[in-house]
Order: sequence, then structure tokens, then C-alpha cells
Amino acid sequence: MEQEPTLAQPPGFSMHKQIEWKRQAQERREWDAWLRVAALAYGTHRRNGHSPFATGEISRLLKISRAATVSDAIRKAIEFGMLDRKSTARCLVVRPHMVTGGQYGAPNEPCPVHGHGLVFTLPA
Repeated sequence: MEQEPTLAQPPGFSMHKQIEWKRQAQERREWDAWLRVAALAYGTHRRNGHSPFATGEISRLLKISRAATVSDAIRKAIEFGMLDRKSTARCLVVRPHMVTGGQYGAPNEPCPVHGHGLVFTLPA
């Protein structure tokens, strides 16, 4: 028997382990760079939807040798709808209608790169 959706678990809702997204991003060298960058965002985003990085950190974590490749990967992940258009090489931003929550921080926590966070709310 199928359970009725609740506010805590609306229809189509599931949980994922961020550590696994990060691990896949780092280990799946055969994946296209845009998919690895998106997986890194899903594996490291805070509750405000932002995933800030030091300069060159994404390149180092994913073993991508050129900064242009990281920028191109981010652009493609945005184009394919996997990341928010605010994403940069200093902060990957997940799309608020696709992801709720995160391992650390608070929904309204300011991002050190963007100066604001995304507030995640469950549908009424």
C-alpha cells in the first residue's frame, strides 16, 4: 500500500547522501566535467544551497587541469539545468526547486562569495 505524502515528505521527495555525490564527483573520471562539477555541488552544498570553494579548489578536487575547463563545465551544468545560474568557480549553487536542505549551515546563512543564501522551504 502506498503512503500518502506528508509535509515532511512531499510527493517525489527523497534523501541522498552528500558524501556519495562528492565521492562520485572525485572518482568518476570517465564522466563529463559538467556532470562531475554538478555532482560536487550536490555533494557539498550547505543548507543555503551554496557550496563555496577556495580559488582553484574545484580544479584540485576533481583533478581538472585547466581553469577554463572548470568554467566551461560550470557553464554546461547551468545550461543543462543542474546548477543555478549564480554558480561560479568560487561557489557552486544548487537549484532551490531541486534540492532541500544540506549537511551544514542554515537556510538563511550568508554565502561568503555571493553575500546571501537561498532559503529552502517545503511546499505548503
